[in-house]
Amino acid sequence: MRWSTSARLLSGLAILSGCQVAVGQALSTPEAPQPRIIVRVRPGVVALSGQVGFTGPGVSSRQVDACARALESSHALSVRRAVQALDSELAARIGLDRYYAVEVPDEARLLAQVLTEFDEMFEVVEVDVPVQAALGLNSPPPEGTADALVNDPMFDQQWSLENTGQLIRGVWGTPGADVGAFAAWTYTRGRHDVVVAVLDSGISLSHPELVGQLVEGINLTSTNAADVDDPWVSHGTFISGIIAARQGNQEGISGLAPGCRIMPVRIINRFNWTLEQWLAQGVVWATDHGASVLNISLGFPSATAMQRDAIRYAFERDVVICASSGNIATDPIGFPARLDETIAVGATDNRDGVTSFTSTGPALTLCAPGRDIISTWDTGSTPDTYVVQSGTSFAVPHVAAAAALVRSLNPRLTGPQVRRVLSVTCRDLGSPGRDHQSGWGRLDVPAALELALSYPVGVDATCASDFNGDGHVDFLDLQIFLEAFADGERLGDWNNDGLFTFHDILGYLTAYERGCP
Repeated sequence: MRWSTSARLLSGLAILSGCQVAVGQALSTPEAPQPRIIVRVRPGVVALSGQVGFTGPGVSSRQVDACARALESSHALSVRRAVQALDSELAARIGLDRYYAVEVPDEARLLAQVLTEFDEMFEVVEVDVPVQAALGLNSPPPEGTADALVNDPMFDQQWSLENTGQLIRGVWGTPGADVGAFAAWTYTRGRHDVVVAVLDSGISLSHPELVGQLVEGINLTSTNAADVDDPWVSHGTFISGIIAARQGNQEGISGLAPGCRIMPVRIINRFNWTLEQWLAQGVVWATDHGASVLNISLGFPSATAMQRDAIRYAFERDVVICASSGNIATDPIGFPARLDETIAVGATDNRDGVTSFTSTGPALTLCAPGRDIISTWDTGSTPDTYVVQSGTSFAVPHVAAAAALVRSLNPRLTGPQVRRVLSVTCRDLGSPGRDHQSGWGRLDVPAALELALSYPVGVDATCASDFNGDGHVDFLDLQIFLEAFADGERLGDWNNDGLFTFHDILGYLTAYERGCP
């Protein structure tokens, strides 16, 4: 029965060979990369040497031949390993080392349907369709200032770092509705060995704010792996300025973590196309090459198994992963932001309101400034300058920079602990506590750094419920416990029985009421 079904599907390929399906029509422009099918093979199955196909122990020659014919009928261009990870043991445990990308000129969905019939070979068969990256809501440069921006300091326009109530694009701000940069810098401005990978469109190599701020990166969108410059889209350049634009150089703006370094990982091509395979490759490459924080200011409506496994690989290697929730309020939060391992970031305005465009929901972790943000810009028509933009894309780098500052101040913290420190110290917005509209609230960097200095602390038998070690038990300690309990981490297992049950909650609340002696 399985064989006859495959035969019928192969016939369908022949019938459709003269027409173009909807996916093919959408991707027929030369600017878009070829569509591809991502398969995860069963243990022991490998690509055929020198030809397009698969084989392995336990796979009948009949299936090997039929699979090869299906690939040939669809004019498959290549079969290559989809992701290469340095941590081979972890990759094997996750199954990340068993993904292959099958590149096809069109009709990817029909071929994928055929390949699902070869269950002796494949555990997962998914279509990776190129998409136009949703990068934010563009705004023009500030009126009448384009020529002078490079030479004049513009920190007073960075309301997200210091909100004095200044007028931003016709809107008076609320003083203090910012991430608290000045107070944060009394703790640290970041360390050079803490690297934030920006998985995006590349980064300008010439902008004066970014010269000397970059480490080695990679281009995964073409055969020229060293070409990480971005004179076309500038989205990655804009994000990088928010994170680590040079400080004290009498030019333009300041990054939130100017002492840290940025790793350009180009996964968006010059025509604004991207693939889940490029995202997965970028996550793994950045993890393997020393990034401790990932900034992913883009999203997909769904997530392939390969994307999920790549994010899991980074998470288990102790990398902090920050991603944008999305820019359509009526849409659910996108991927990878919606994954459990990721900090999903929404956007606020200069009055501490969650922006009308932010995608919200139960997966939202927290919010950060994302409307009318000024940062670095470099395209052929507007080189080495500054513009203002809005979007959840630009809220993410505030959180990524904050994570980098936390890791600079207390390198002992694990990735989940950094996430918790950033979450429970947020300035609450809307309903008390965590909610679907704002998550834990708006990012508060100095509060996070203050907690990072003493977190985690050893449990003192005389005051076990004082998690942040400040000598008394308050709502912040309760937030830390609830977050730890929700994430299944040691601090949330109050009775140390290896389980996370209602007994842990009752036990902690009893200690919470008792407080410190």
